[in-house]
Amino acid sequence: MIEVNHLNKTFRLKGGDVAALRDVSLQIREGSVYGVIGYSGAGKSTLVRCLNLLEVPDSGTMTIGGFDEITLREGKPYLQGKLMTARQQNQLRRGIGMIFQHFNLLDRSTVFDNIAYPLKYTGRSRAQIENRVKELLALVGLTDKIDVYPSQLSGGQKQRVAIARALAADPKILLSDEATSALDPDATESILSLLKDLNRKLGTPLLSSPMRWR
Repeated sequence: MIEVNHLNKTFRLKGGDVAALRDVSLQIREGSVYGVIGYSGAGKSTLVRCLNLLEVPDSGTMTIGGFDEITLREGKPYLQGKLMTARQQNQLRRGIGMIFQHFNLLDRSTVFDNIAYPLKYTGRSRAQIENRVKELLALVGLTDKIDVYPSQLSGGQKQRVAIARALAADPKILLSDEATSALDPDATESILSLLKDLNRKLGTPLLSSPMRWR
């Protein structure tokens, strides 16, 4: 579950301050799908990136996937009254799957290695990692692409690999930052159908910016 209360984020730019988020509060419950909609520049991507601290909000509180409540003060995150360490922030992110607009795949690594990457430092054996990667490829419909490179894939296939990678470490939450905006209409429909199917099968709550559901 995600619970956000009174979240604020302002960017300090040479041309003046830009308030990206103003007093944002929301709740996303287990198994839910939420789309963040609004005009360009409305702060949709900023909200998504704030939830895993890729952007640090100026103020407010957040509870993400059962992690203890995080308090934001003056652009810094606090946990139980103490400034969060880098290790604690990484621990938070490990419980959050992130799907990016431009896939963020490693070009010189195979599909297998791209999906396995988040599992390298989780203490799993090689056999466990291999089984998990194969399981995820079956979920996203790419079992025959395990040994190919991203350059050999279509845009929709790349995004399926990115989704599999986001799910690799069994995240409690999935965040999607404009995951379909770089795809053609057919690929977009395919990815949206996949995300809906995964939500039904896994029950993992999904917050996306933006999202168009039929």
